[in-house]
Amino acid sequence: MEIIRVQLALFLRDLISRPDKFAERINQRMDNVFDAMPEILDIPMDAPPEIPIARFKSSKVPYLLNVSRMRCDLMISPQEENRFLKIIESRYHNDFLACIEEALESNAIARIGIVYSAFEEVKNPCAVISKNYFGNQIGDVDELSFRTNKIHMIDDIQVNSILKVAKGTRKSDKINGIMYTRDVNSSLLSQKDTGLTKEQVVEILNFSYAALSDEKFREVER
Repeated sequence: MEIIRVQLALFLRDLISRPDKFAERINQRMDNVFDAMPEILDIPMDAPPEIPIARFKSSKVPYLLNVSRMRCDLMISPQEENRFLKIIESRYHNDFLACIEEALESNAIARIGIVYSAFEEVKNPCAVISKNYFGNQIGDVDELSFRTNKIHMIDDIQVNSILKVAKGTRKSDKINGIMYTRDVNSSLLSQKDTGLTKEQVVEILNFSYAALSDEKFREVER
């Protein structure tokens, strides 16, 4: 099993007037890793706030940063040497913190999401999914998927822990296998709340790291 994508999503309490400046401050915290020419859209304040306005890329590593007026998304497609589940925390934790600390300093975080997408090469994906998740009760099918959500309370914050399993194809070489997705996200705080603290955000991050092993990643929470 290998990690093919990691995404950190921060949902902000207040609208960002200058997403480009917000993204640039994150870039500075990350030692200017986003060295390619940024894409900036000139969109008025009354436009839908979820539209990405600032798009920062790196020419050296597979990093992408999207910032709208209401959220910030850091997307990483790990290079081959960084695709092991067990090294994701140590390799990318400081990058996550750079986004989190900037959001906390200049705004407030109303919700956090962290999504890990992994791929496992197998000869008969549907048969493996049927055996592991349906007790071999599904017959010969061409498509099969499985989804669960386990709700946890972490420091009085409701956190969803979602597992998605489905037949998939690795884009790089068109090999068939199983796509696994671990999506850990907190419930949206109301406008009257002050936002998540750094301690709460880090605790949710640490909770997500607990699934980063070959055994835990595909396991259904009980």
